[in-house]
Amino acid sequence: MTEKLTTKNIAITLITVIVITVVASRYIKAEVSEALRDTEDTVRGQIAIQTERVRTIADATKLNQGDDVATSLVLDCSGDNRLKFDRLLDKLSADITRTELLELDSIFPDCANYTAEIKNIMAARLLQEVEIFDQHKQLLDKLRVEDESVAAKIDLWKRVAEGEQNAAKQYRQLVSLQRDIIRTLLAGKSKDSAEIKAILTQVTNVKNEMTVTRSQIENVRAELAAL
Repeated sequence: MTEKLTTKNIAITLITVIVITVVASRYIKAEVSEALRDTEDTVRGQIAIQTERVRTIADATKLNQGDDVATSLVLDCSGDNRLKFDRLLDKLSADITRTELLELDSIFPDCANYTAEIKNIMAARLLQEVEIFDQHKQLLDKLRVEDESVAAKIDLWKRVAEGEQNAAKQYRQLVSLQRDIIRTLLAGKSKDSAEIKAILTQVTNVKNEMTVTRSQIENVRAELAAL
């Protein structure tokens, strides 16, 4: 009789252990699933924030504008010099005196290089922010969550960032050519000289390249808007 009770007790104990194990397993799986869902929601929230951040920086870069980070790194020329620079630069293709050329040359580094440097910094920051975007997407990959839309957006934003870096390079080339024109005129060459004509040909080529680059960027952004 005692042996039968012992066997029965063992059987009950085993069944109890099995039941507890099954229940515990289901509970753990439920907890893990909930934790994974929470993590996915968090990552998607970060992706949404990063998407807007990338878009904001891309918009500013397109307009050759800087955010607080960029403008804190580059010092612009004074307001009076900025107005004077813009006025004299416009006269560069018309009638400009030697005195005005000397004045334009003196303020050129601070005023002309400012926008070029801002665009260069913003283009670099755009690429950096897209890389952060990609890191968030990699977190989804680790969660075994496939999202073709996110992957497609990252690929397109990378193309935008690369395009803006190219545009920044072309902008610096244009600024350099403007300085060459000023220096060549100050050296005594006329506007009709072979030297000036050669520089103007380069200016035209760079401007054409800038137009093509901008068109390519806008086409990619149109694809982004369609997603």
